[in-house]
Amino acid sequence: MNIVSATLLVVLATVGAAAVIRELCYRIFRYRDDNLIIFVTPEGESCNAEILLRSAAARINRDIRGKRQFIICPDCEMDDETQKICEAMCRDYGFSRLITREEFFELIKEKR
Repeated sequence: MNIVSATLLVVLATVGAAAVIRELCYRIFRYRDDNLIIFVTPEGESCNAEILLRSAAARINRDIRGKRQFIICPDCEMDDETQKICEAMCRDYGFSRLITREEFFELIKEKR
């Protein structure tokens, strides 16, 4: 019984230490702009679009901490399946938007 307890203690201590190190690295190296906009521009394969959008959403959910962050997904000649995936993802996440090419260029002009 002592061996099982000791093994469990070592495993949990290792996982805890890794989580503390990850959090420290995140706090030291994070980008400090409150208006961070992540541009996700999926091209071609719809499976890549979903992976890109879900990973960006996970990053924002992890990093939100009082910031105003957005995912902007410009519709620059997407195929139909990719567009449907982007629309569904934008419905699921309130901080993401699917915008047209013209809106995208206007947004870029505003940010200059």
